[in-house]
Amino acid sequence: MIERRRVLPAALIAVAATLAWPAAAMAHGLTARADLPLPRWLFGWGAGVVLVISFLALAVLWPKPKLEGARSRVIPALRFLTSRAIEIVCGTIGVAILVLVISAGFAGEQS
Repeated sequence: MIERRRVLPAALIAVAATLAWPAAAMAHGLTARADLPLPRWLFGWGAGVVLVISFLALAVLWPKPKLEGARSRVIPALRFLTSRAIEIVCGTIGVAILVLVISAGFAGEQS
């Protein structure tokens, strides 16, 4: 289980980044295309309703964790993939790709 001590700083950093660069949040908005066949308010409400219904359905249909007690089976020949060294290498590669994507987003064109 993820500890709250680790999650809270990450959440605070995400909120601070969102507040610091509000224009970046419009990347998934309706800024480029405004000729939808329905009004923006209806699109927004529809998206919100779908989100709420999906979480309610998930809460009703999956009330208990079903994967918590699942045992993982590791193939002996591939046991090295679960080592700490591989975890560090893959984590470093993931962070490098994240930095590349963020820098490409800042350096790229806005259109």
